[in-house]
Amino acid sequence: MGNSILIVDDEEDTRRSLTDLLSQQGYTVNTASDGHRAVTALEEGGADLVILDLNMPDMTGLSVLRRLQGRRPGLPVIAISAYASKEMKLELLQEGARSFFPKPIDIDALLEEISSILKRDEEKK
Repeated sequence: MGNSILIVDDEEDTRRSLTDLLSQQGYTVNTASDGHRAVTALEEGGADLVILDLNMPDMTGLSVLRRLQGRRPGLPVIAISAYASKEMKLELLQEGARSFFPKPIDIDALLEEISSILKRDEEKK
């Protein structure tokens, strides 16, 4: 595969479990524990897709999404959260997120979504 995924979540357990899972699937995985580190990581190393938690202490996921889209328009972002209203989900999609997954995450559905997004983006190139 070789695609690079950036996981942005303030919960270490979530970062670790997603990293293990995605690495086993052949993805190159980088992580960030907050929004500022996510923006820096994207600038320094890039990513083909971002998995972004909405509830973080320093910047909201929506703020991070806006900054990422400002720097890399069209960058695929999958938002995740244990707490998100219907209105927040709609706003995320309007701001450029490709999809939303509630926590706990349905791993099979997440893997399918990642594969689908990356395949569509590759076909566009």
